[in-house]
Amino acid sequence: MAQLFNLSNKKIRKIKPGFSENYYKIVENLDNYFTTIVDRLNVEVVYAKRLAGETNINIYFETIPEEKLILRISPWRNELLTSSIFFDLLVENKIPSPEVIKYDTTLEIVPFEYQIITFIEHDQTYSDKDVERMGNVYGKVLRKIHLIKTRGFGQPKSKNAWINASWGEALQRAYLQSKFLEVKNSIYSKAKIAEIESFFTNNNLAISQPFLIHSDVGINNVLFRIGKSSIEVAAVIDSGSLISGDPLFDIAMLINDDDKFSNATIDSYGLSDLSQKKKFRLKILRLLCSYWTSCYLSTVKEDPKKYTELTRSLLINLNKY
Repeated sequence: MAQLFNLSNKKIRKIKPGFSENYYKIVENLDNYFTTIVDRLNVEVVYAKRLAGETNINIYFETIPEEKLILRISPWRNELLTSSIFFDLLVENKIPSPEVIKYDTTLEIVPFEYQIITFIEHDQTYSDKDVERMGNVYGKVLRKIHLIKTRGFGQPKSKNAWINASWGEALQRAYLQSKFLEVKNSIYSKAKIAEIESFFTNNNLAISQPFLIHSDVGINNVLFRIGKSSIEVAAVIDSGSLISGDPLFDIAMLINDDDKFSNATIDSYGLSDLSQKKKFRLKILRLLCSYWTSCYLSTVKEDPKKYTELTRSLLINLNKY
């Protein structure tokens, strides 16, 4: 039996309010779940620690025979199926990515889906000067990701089938029906909510050919190896729940983040080829991302002001378009 590594946190409900009951249950029982899972691997675990993260619960561990692995346990159904398909598509297209060792969606071993992937060696510290160079490198990789054609919209329900009939439906299900939007009436007036949500229609968001998207772009979801004269992407990790759709969704997130890494990524990616139709769609996707983010921050008791102001500004801009 694997030894205990003090992975559980019984105080998590007070530390992180606003998260799901499943999230709390996993964190409170993490030692037990970890032991149950790794005992089936027939390896000796010599080290384990929980990694920082918002919604996924990730544990780095080392084993004898010598391996470095990541165990991921998800509060959400189908999330690790999505992640596994995302990683597999990256590997198939020669994009740096972890290898999926195992994923289990049966809920028979522990009451949640889990996945085991290879740990990718990377630099965990970097200087402020490196950030812009990192974004420049990632922008080129993101372009390659956005060239990978997929066969459905949003989130897969199996290796060969997808949950949604259209991209607009995928966005509405994942974002407008999100539990984080339950607080929207405390942030926006009913009239403003109706005005914002009126833009998120199949007509406005329609695309015919979906492509692979990262869906959770940001400096924390890309691993880098940093040398004195060069920087390379070691791995693209942690996709969002929607991995197939409009590449402009990733761009909308980056523009809204408006930080050094995001801006450098966009500059390297290049947006000079956008048609007027795509520019309009990008504005709507920015509104959707900002609207959802403001509600998410409010739910987890963080200040949503930056994103409520951005949402209102984007709405005014769209109404003039």
